[in-house]
Amino acid sequence: MAFILFLVKMQFSVYYATVWPFLQEVCYLQEIFRVLGAALSAPLFGYWSNKMKQIKLPAVTGIVVMFMSNLCFMFIEFIPTNRKYFLLLARLGHGTGIGSFIRSHLFHTIASANKDKSTAAAISDGAYCLGLAFGPGFLFDFLFVPLNESIHQHNRIRMLQ
Repeated sequence: MAFILFLVKMQFSVYYATVWPFLQEVCYLQEIFRVLGAALSAPLFGYWSNKMKQIKLPAVTGIVVMFMSNLCFMFIEFIPTNRKYFLLLARLGHGTGIGSFIRSHLFHTIASANKDKSTAAAISDGAYCLGLAFGPGFLFDFLFVPLNESIHQHNRIRMLQ
């Protein structure tokens, strides 16, 4: 599970470093929708986890919602009209997935024995931080690929249509 946390955080840091400037030019509201999804869904996932006395199903549901919203984001090119609203819906779903992501961190401490809880929490937090640290390093490997800003120029125009 720690390796999954490492990969997810590495993906987050690579994703936000590359997509953030582009999304700011396309629609400034997208970040508001992502944060709103996280803020509203985190207490709901917490209530659901407490009611079921289980972490696994809410955590997996959040990962599936995040995966589906990322698919929506990937295929936004094929939406004929109102792409901006589809983008906002995809970002809301992404935030909803982030709101459930804390359940993955809790799973380490709940699933381990009492004497190993602090070690499990340390490994989970370490994987989380290492993923954030190694993500930009992974991105640095592609730094010398000859890219320029004009690559996304045509997407910016299409996204706003």
